[in-house]
Amino acid sequence: METNKIYQGDCLELMKQIDDKSVDLILTDTPYGINFKSNMDTKNRFDYIQNDDNLDFFEPFIKEAFRVLKDNSCIFLFCRFDNYPYFYNTIIKYGFKVKNCLIWEKNKALGGLGDMESSFLNNYEFVLFAMKGRKILFENRIGRQFGLIKDDTINNPLKLLYPTQKPLKILRKLINITTKEQDIVLDCFCGSGSTCVASKQLNRKYIGMDINPKAVEIANKRLSQNTLIELNGGKKFFSSQP
Repeated sequence: METNKIYQGDCLELMKQIDDKSVDLILTDTPYGINFKSNMDTKNRFDYIQNDDNLDFFEPFIKEAFRVLKDNSCIFLFCRFDNYPYFYNTIIKYGFKVKNCLIWEKNKALGGLGDMESSFLNNYEFVLFAMKGRKILFENRIGRQFGLIKDDTINNPLKLLYPTQKPLKILRKLINITTKEQDIVLDCFCGSGSTCVASKQLNRKYIGMDINPKAVEIANKRLSQNTLIELNGGKKFFSSQP
């Protein structure tokens, strides 16, 4: 399958076109099986997430993910408290070794999903971190990272391009730790393309997939931006919205 491209369609069919053990990292935000529609989208810009009414797709997806991922490589899966046990047990079933569960602590603007009258505010998401084999990330323990990730770069839900959009800062961090330049990063539920944008910024190859043609259109528009800006230490990133 050609890299640096977004594919529109069912990832379970599209992944069949990827060679065995050819992907260096899978970083994706699958549907959570909760029939999600943003309650912060006061302008009613977004529909319900497509195919988010069940998790029937998840087991065949993980089976394919294990096949296409290289040995001694990593997978990150965004998830939440109520589907974490199912995600955890399924990826173990197909051969992955769970290493940790990272916590993304959101800012106040993105917190508060769910029943806000009879429950605690949900201002975090899990990131299930697993490996196929074992990959050394911190040689001699240098540069070790904590599992709590804070980010406030998305501070206004009305500026989101997609209802489940993730911050580029977090995605860049995960990609940078687990891959090197020119490695292939796969996102099978790419939405507005944030994982692909972050990969491009870090000089990684990417493969994006999404069943929603509107999401693919947004992702391609973001990836078409070619203006370079300077960030940290003179490193050049392609400019894009978070």
